[in-house]
Amino acid sequence: MNDQGRSLYNAYRFVRASAILTLITLGGFIILAYLWMCLVSIKPGMIGIVYQKQGTTDPAGHFIVEKGYKGVQREVLMPGWNFFWQTTFFMDITKENMIIVPKGKVGVLIAQDGRKLREGAVLAEDDEIDEKTGKLIQMGEKGIRKRILEPGTYPINTKYFAVELHDAVNIEPGKVGVLIRKIGDPAPAGQILVPRDSSYRGIIKEVLEPGIQYLHPYIYNWQIVDAVNIPAGKVGVLTRKIGKPAPVGTILVERNSEYQGIIKEVLEPGTYYINPYEFEVQTTPAISVADGFVGVMVAKTGKPAPEDQLLVEEGYRGVQKKYLKPGLYYINPYEFDIIPVETRKQKYEMASAASGGDEAADELTFLSNDGFKISIDVTVIYEITPENAPYIVATLGKNLEDVKTKIIRPGSRSFARLEGSLLKAVDFVTGETRKTFQDKLAQSLQAEGARSRVNIVNTFVRGYVIPEELLEPLRLKEIAEKQKDRIIEEQKREEEQAKLARQKALVEQQSQKINAETAKIVAETKAEQEKGVAIIKGEQILAVAKLEREAAEQEKLKQIALGEGEARRRELLIKADNLEELRLNIYKDVMSRFASEIGKQKWVPDMVIGGQASPGSGFSNAISDVINMLNLMVANQLRTQTFKPPESVQNVGGKPELLPTLPETK
Repeated sequence: MNDQGRSLYNAYRFVRASAILTLITLGGFIILAYLWMCLVSIKPGMIGIVYQKQGTTDPAGHFIVEKGYKGVQREVLMPGWNFFWQTTFFMDITKENMIIVPKGKVGVLIAQDGRKLREGAVLAEDDEIDEKTGKLIQMGEKGIRKRILEPGTYPINTKYFAVELHDAVNIEPGKVGVLIRKIGDPAPAGQILVPRDSSYRGIIKEVLEPGIQYLHPYIYNWQIVDAVNIPAGKVGVLTRKIGKPAPVGTILVERNSEYQGIIKEVLEPGTYYINPYEFEVQTTPAISVADGFVGVMVAKTGKPAPEDQLLVEEGYRGVQKKYLKPGLYYINPYEFDIIPVETRKQKYEMASAASGGDEAADELTFLSNDGFKISIDVTVIYEITPENAPYIVATLGKNLEDVKTKIIRPGSRSFARLEGSLLKAVDFVTGETRKTFQDKLAQSLQAEGARSRVNIVNTFVRGYVIPEELLEPLRLKEIAEKQKDRIIEEQKREEEQAKLARQKALVEQQSQKINAETAKIVAETKAEQEKGVAIIKGEQILAVAKLEREAAEQEKLKQIALGEGEARRRELLIKADNLEELRLNIYKDVMSRFASEIGKQKWVPDMVIGGQASPGSGFSNAISDVINMLNLMVANQLRTQTFKPPESVQNVGGKPELLPTLPETK
């Protein structure tokens, strides 16, 4: 191959390569352009409604179609990038905002296309969608759909649906909503309320409680009424207005039954959401049993009570054995009657007409044995114990005044007439007869009360009304007896005064006699005392002389002791001390004899009669004082005359005074 051929070949290769590159570039651009035409971007909060320009026509003639058919596609494009293998050249895409249902509103869907609405139907059926695949099984009906939209944001195909906004139902606290279904099949004959989940039209049995309710305005109407409020201390009695008639003889029915009538269960204090078309509510006071009382229960419903039983158990009609203690009870008044029975002590007074009582009812009057009319005032204290309260209600009835009129009063009258006719009228004047009559009346009433299970605590007869024609002679007799007693008392008092005067004169005379005798005795005693004192004084002088003599001897011994040795001197001093002790003993002996002589003297008279003191008693006391003073002086002198040491003895030239000088007795 020459150079020209080679150049042509190279040029060919270059052109071919350029052409291939151009074709590749053009092909890539075409592909990119195609892919771009297959992508659709939807912004957040918006949807894309697709209209397919090509394809087969929907067989049913709907303009809302599924994929593959020509027309408005049922499904919409969601926010984001959406890819189509067929380019958007064959379709139109309209971007619209999503449907927003605000709070407090409800959205109603109205289908612009779909199957023909059933004959007689008001609401159209919704689309039937396969939950697993999401594919349409059957298109819904054209018209107002049953489905509603609660508050929120929805990707609704506005070509397929129109959306109407309606107010939701707002039920405030203390209110209740009653629903009425406007569409559906007629309810069975006689049925007023229908279940909410049924297809019947009419008043819905279930009610709406407080809150926001999202209801289909084309299906329901509603009424907002007050809820049932049972205040404190009250009880609510329900009466079902609808349902089957209750069996014959049935007074109360169960709430969950299907019968008309009064409901056995009651409503305690609180708020209740009750359908006023189903129930009527009657508010009555709750049963309050106060302190000091019990509540006896009388059942109005239940099985008949056995003939041989006065009190019955629960489930039978009649007076129940069980009773209510003090407290608050929520009891159906159509099920029980509650009879309050006071269990505290009670007082019943039966007074005569003269005392202000009810003569026809309360007066206790009887004839005495001697034909006089006697009236008495009686007070009876009685009580009913809790365990006996049901028995008393069963025997006496609901009126507990019968305890007085059927037990206490007849028993008192019967006893008074029987016992009173055995006594004379005058017997009721004295206290002993009255007490006996009262005690017997109390015993009789206690026995009568025990038979009726009423505890008679005390019985008092407060007064007797006795005829005046009987009291007047007794009153005069009593006055005369009191005057007689007064005169006798005065006589006794005068006699006592005279007797006291005589005794006083006798005492004065005796006193004078005693004074004279006492003066004589004192004079004689004084002479004897002076004689004794003189004798004692002489003996004392002799004793002192003897002691002085002994003291001189002692002094002599001491002088001898001074000239001898120290040992001899000490020995003699010891002897001298012994002599000192001897001297003291002698003196004590003298004083003892002196006291003995004094004691032998007769200082006071042998006998003192009367309330006056003896004149000699003062003299005796004076002598005793002298003796005591003498003893004290001698004792003091002895304590001061202690033994002097030898040096003192040597320095004193005179005779030591070993004994004190006794004071001269005058």
